[in-house]
Amino acid sequence: MDFNLLEYEDALEMIPDKDADWFKVNQAFALGDHWQEGAGWTGPRLDENHPLSAEALGYIERIFVSEDTFNEIIERHADGVAGSEFTWSVVSAAAEAEGATAVTAGAGGTSQADQPLIAEAELLLREWIDTQGGLKALHEAVSSLTWSGRGPLRLYVPAGKRDESGMIPPGELPVSIMRIFVESPDPAQTAVALDPDTKDEIGIYTYTTSEDEDVAELVYIQQESKEDERPLTLLRVTGEGGAMVELDFGGRLTMFEMRQNRLMTDSIVSNQKKLNHAATAEQSNLATAGWIARLILNGQMPGDYKRDQEGNLVLDNAGRPQFVADPMVWGPESVNFIVGVTTTDEDGNERIANPSYVREEPSSPEVFIQTKVETRKFMLSRAKQAHVFLADDGRVSGESRLRARSDFESSLNKTKQELDKAITWMLETVLAMAATFSGKPGYFDTVRVMADAQIDIGIVTPEERRVAKEMFEAGLVSKRTALTWIGINDVEGELEQMKLEAAEGITPALNGKNGTRMNADLGDKGGNDGQQQPTQAATATG
Repeated sequence: MDFNLLEYEDALEMIPDKDADWFKVNQAFALGDHWQEGAGWTGPRLDENHPLSAEALGYIERIFVSEDTFNEIIERHADGVAGSEFTWSVVSAAAEAEGATAVTAGAGGTSQADQPLIAEAELLLREWIDTQGGLKALHEAVSSLTWSGRGPLRLYVPAGKRDESGMIPPGELPVSIMRIFVESPDPAQTAVALDPDTKDEIGIYTYTTSEDEDVAELVYIQQESKEDERPLTLLRVTGEGGAMVELDFGGRLTMFEMRQNRLMTDSIVSNQKKLNHAATAEQSNLATAGWIARLILNGQMPGDYKRDQEGNLVLDNAGRPQFVADPMVWGPESVNFIVGVTTTDEDGNERIANPSYVREEPSSPEVFIQTKVETRKFMLSRAKQAHVFLADDGRVSGESRLRARSDFESSLNKTKQELDKAITWMLETVLAMAATFSGKPGYFDTVRVMADAQIDIGIVTPEERRVAKEMFEAGLVSKRTALTWIGINDVEGELEQMKLEAAEGITPALNGKNGTRMNADLGDKGGNDGQQQPTQAATATG
């Protein structure tokens, strides 16, 4: 596949799943649209050919209630892995090859010759992260990942930061890096696709220009280059005013895509519809309870028959006397007299019917409430978030709650693997772009960024902390697992801090046969502020 020949329509076809029914449904739910023009309603409805079909569906839409567990799950998952500031450090490429980690990097393993460049890169990135952020885009990308299976990211220089010809003006590194922004575009218009033959990657971002022209921004690595030449990043925009530029970003794309199996499966979606059905039925039942319907059968309302000026009965078109009803009076101390309807048989005999009164009572709300509770539990369980409802159940043991929270942690760790790669790509590419914009391509080639997204499993109860301590002391779980269970976000940083304190002769308060400082009241959520401070993680104290 020759990327140079791709046009807008070709690029659009390379974005996966965007036309799939499940994708459109999930995206609508993610945007908060649960009604979806009636497609989100799974309750009873009239046949579409019925003359009152539209009117009936309009009534249902007016009383439609959505209880948005779908986005609650997405938000909790994204908060759990991308809600806290990530830790990061800059190391030499040689140190990375030796297996340095985001926590230990910077504490040693790099040559003195690397230190000035590392310090410069750290300063630039610290300023960029403080100013441009990035966490919001990462959070949005993780949210997209949960419902679509893809979490796109894009680095770009906005039009306002470019000159009249669309080029980036030259500048020093601190100026150039601040011209770079990051966003998480809509997965329906963005993808990082693979050439099926060569497995080369191409970043695709489709959009509509201010002139209402549909175009695609394409970014890929030069497919043919000599061995002694640095690989160039080609950035091309399709359309009449499109152009292509060659940039030396060290063989990096300006787009990245996290990938994993989507968390929001068809099963969760169908149960969200069921939850909305139950909530809407409860709403309808509430209306029935608040505004009771009364039926009077075979009863003649108070009133009289219409007569003309001569006293003769006025007949309707069917030849029957016209009856004019008096208004009914309701409320306290009101009295109404209702007699049976008078009818005449074939022989001319008048008969008075026996009236009856029917009151339309509402259904018990218990069936709706219980359906909602059980449906929400199912959705949370399928999303590995059963700990949410178990926390309110006094019958569940602390160990069971920890096991459920451990399932949540495992789910977050799968996403964390993708997020760590995304953060590394983001920071390394920002450095490479800034160097090129400053006329120094390849300036940061000898350094690498190590990133570590911080897992947050939520508020840990005292009971769960107690069980975690007991299981650690019994040798049933590792120290790393126990620290996670008691709410320490930066576990690796905490373990590193323990080593440093031990080397400095600081003896923790021992408790238990393993000599741990994990007291029963330990478990206040730790972690650092997400800035580049690999050895300054929050420390749990005994």
